[in-house]
Amino acid sequence: MTRHIFTVMLSTATVLCSLSFACTGNSTNTTETPVSSQAGVQPVELDTIPGELDSAKVAFRQTNVFTSGDMFCVVSLVDNLTDDWRKIWLKAEILDAKGNVLTVDGSSSLTLRTFSDAVPPRGATSFFLSIPYNQISGVPADCRLSGAGSIRRPAGPILFASGYGGVRAMYADKADPTKVVEKEYQLQATLENPLDMVAYHPKMVLLVYGRDDQKLYFAQLVDPENPNTIFTQEREGPLQPGEKRKITCRIYYEMLPQQIKDQLIGRVEMQLFEAR
Repeated sequence: MTRHIFTVMLSTATVLCSLSFACTGNSTNTTETPVSSQAGVQPVELDTIPGELDSAKVAFRQTNVFTSGDMFCVVSLVDNLTDDWRKIWLKAEILDAKGNVLTVDGSSSLTLRTFSDAVPPRGATSFFLSIPYNQISGVPADCRLSGAGSIRRPAGPILFASGYGGVRAMYADKADPTKVVEKEYQLQATLENPLDMVAYHPKMVLLVYGRDDQKLYFAQLVDPENPNTIFTQEREGPLQPGEKRKITCRIYYEMLPQQIKDQLIGRVEMQLFEAR
């Protein structure tokens, strides 16, 4: 018989999250890989930059560069330093221990888009980059990040999450039935839409932090409208003005970087946005 032990972690903290707008059908970064079906860290899907762009005034926070298995990974929060709503592209250069630029499949730099299609003025978004080692020309040690360009976007609703909590699902260890192992973390939170604007297609990014070092290790886009995702909410459809909606998202350790598997999840936060 399989034993299940659930440890409840509750927090009353309220966190203001970044927003975005996605033009339906135009985004290459809004297709979700279900959090329940990933078999470890997956290679990133890179984006292409449109012809005419403004400069991207950005800053990076909580940046973490590490290796997980045969993947070189980079994750970071990205701040929009302008007073406009912006869709942002980034430039990433992979460096060796001496600071030399390495190529990835022959390219000296990579272009990727942040998760949010429109980051609010002075707001934040994020990205997660993972590259197979066999595509890199040397031994990677660091990553140099910069803004590649941006486009001004229309404003929209501001969403945030509150009442974070978590449930740790513990299972009997197959190798030793007298022990238990944590295989799943169930995030619980409340989505809120405080302004007098409808959020027709709310989406979110999960930010997963380690328990021991409290570092950010993983960022995953979640689309509640994707029928394959393990995401439950008390009501489906657009978030109405003033609405508060409880949600649960199941995060399986098999999808996470090795560093999180080793030290377990410390906390999970969310960045919310309205895609259109």
